[in-house]
Amino acid sequence: MKSKTIISALVRERTSDEAAEEARLGVADGADAAIFDLSEMPKESLTADTYRKLVECVPVPVSFCCYYLSDSKRLPPIDGPMMEAAACGAAYVDVSTSAVAAAKERGAKVIVSEHLLDRSAPFDEAMKIFRRQRDAGADVAKLVARMDTPDEFAEAKRVMAHLCDDFDLPWIYLGLGTFGFEQRFLGPEYGAAMTFALHRPFPGKNDQPLIRDFVERSDV
Repeated sequence: MKSKTIISALVRERTSDEAAEEARLGVADGADAAIFDLSEMPKESLTADTYRKLVECVPVPVSFCCYYLSDSKRLPPIDGPMMEAAACGAAYVDVSTSAVAAAKERGAKVIVSEHLLDRSAPFDEAMKIFRRQRDAGADVAKLVARMDTPDEFAEAKRVMAHLCDDFDLPWIYLGLGTFGFEQRFLGPEYGAAMTFALHRPFPGKNDQPLIRDFVERSDV
């Protein structure tokens, strides 16, 4: 099912003041929402006051995620901070399947995500992941996977086409690697629920689209 894609400003800063300012700049660029990745913030900063400050800093829906690298090279969400963020007015929180019910009880909608950092996701595996997330109670199912060859890029487009036509839940599919940058621009064409973009590149990296790139393409 195709719907308008929300362009969400992805913000990853060390302090709440820096994060709030980056979110404001992202919204000024044209973002429809903001999502704060709390991975860079010191644990002592992850308080209810911080979550409320970030929820209130921009006049758009605000969501939260927080990840860490595991030995399996996946990025499972850290659920603890997400529970408090959910209770402080977050629109969405990104949690593991075991925390879906608890997050919803606290008033937030839930993104359930899986990150494949070192390989692609063939069609059957990708759809199995999306269905598993849906069956766990996700409001939005999300997959991130590598796309380093033309065949992997073509397979990703096949997945998105199927999600658009035959999947009964909002979804996010984000690419990494050689074709990841370009794949992220295709999400809106296939009806992704949300995609992430930056006000400015992360230091030392240039692998994620900027918000103004999406805005300029939509104006063409």
